[in-house]
Amino acid sequence: MERHFIRAELHNHSTESDGQLSVLELLKYGEEQGFQVLAITDHNTVSGQDLAIALAKKMDLDIIPGIEITTFYGHILALGLKQMVDYTALDPTHPEEFIKILKKAGARAVGIAHPYCVGPPIMVGCRMEMNFRDMHTVDYIEIFNTSEGDMFSGNEAALEWWRTLILQGYRISPVTGIDLHRIPDEKSVFTTYGIVEQESGSKAEEIVMAILRQKTMVTKGPRFYSDYRDGTIRVQIDHGSIYQRWHRRKEEHRELLLYIRDNTGWEREILLGESTEIEIQGNLEMKCAYIELYQKKRSFEHLMAVGAPLYVEEEK
Repeated sequence: MERHFIRAELHNHSTESDGQLSVLELLKYGEEQGFQVLAITDHNTVSGQDLAIALAKKMDLDIIPGIEITTFYGHILALGLKQMVDYTALDPTHPEEFIKILKKAGARAVGIAHPYCVGPPIMVGCRMEMNFRDMHTVDYIEIFNTSEGDMFSGNEAALEWWRTLILQGYRISPVTGIDLHRIPDEKSVFTTYGIVEQESGSKAEEIVMAILRQKTMVTKGPRFYSDYRDGTIRVQIDHGSIYQRWHRRKEEHRELLLYIRDNTGWEREILLGESTEIEIQGNLEMKCAYIELYQKKRSFEHLMAVGAPLYVEEEK
C-alpha cells in the first residue's frame, strides 16, 4: 500500500503571545517553507486561533489550533485545544490528571515540549520538572526543539528519553518543533512528517490522527516507513523529499546507515548502499522497537531520521 508523507510544524508563536511575527506573517512563513500543516501554539492564549483558521482558507496551508500550556514545571503542547484552562490545577507530582483535564477540555493530542532544555535560573519553567508515574496520557514528545540549538534544548537527552519509553511499550509519537518566535536562521534542522496510508480531506486532521496512531517521523531529508509482519521487519526509504534538497543529494543516499533496536536489546546496524527497500528477520520476542537512519556512522551528530516506532501488536 502506498504511503503519503504530510509535513507539519507543530510548535509556533505569534505576537498574540511572545512571538515577533503576526499571525498573518507566521502563516506566510509556513506556506513559503513548504509546510502543509501549521499548529498555532501561543503561550496560554487562544486569541490568534480564529484569525489563523480564517486566513489559512486562502492559503495552501491547514491549521491546527492549540496552546502551549506554560507553567513553572514545564511546557505542555495541547493540539486541538480551543479554550484556555486553569494551569494552576497542574500538580507536578501527578501531572497525568492535568493532561486528562486538557483532553476533557478539547485537546486532541497532548505532548511535552523541549523536556530537557536548560533549566532554572537561566530558563525558569521551560525544563520538564514533572514526575510522571504513567506516560500513557502523553501522545507525543518533542524529541528535537530547534529554536536555540542543542546546547539549550537538550535534544540528545529528549531523544534518549523517548527511546527508553518506546522500549518500555509506551505508544508515543516523535515530533520536532521549530518553536518559532521569529524567522529562524537557515540551518540544517529536523522536520516532522505524518505518515498516512490514504489522504482524505483535512491534512490537519491527518496529522492529529498520525500522532495518535504513532505514525510520525522526524528527518533532515530522507523519509521512510516500516512495518513488522510474520517475524520480518520491512523498511522502505523515500528519497523524493525536497526538504533540505534531499532528492538531489544522490551521493549521500548511499551513505545511510539503518539502525534498529527492540525491547529485548536485540539490535541491527545495516549500511543501505543503493537499497531503498530492505527486509530484516526480526526477533520473535520483539514487542516494540525504534528505527533510525544515520549518515555513515551511528552518532548523535550523524543522525538523519527517526522513524515511527514499531509495535508488534499492531500487525496481528
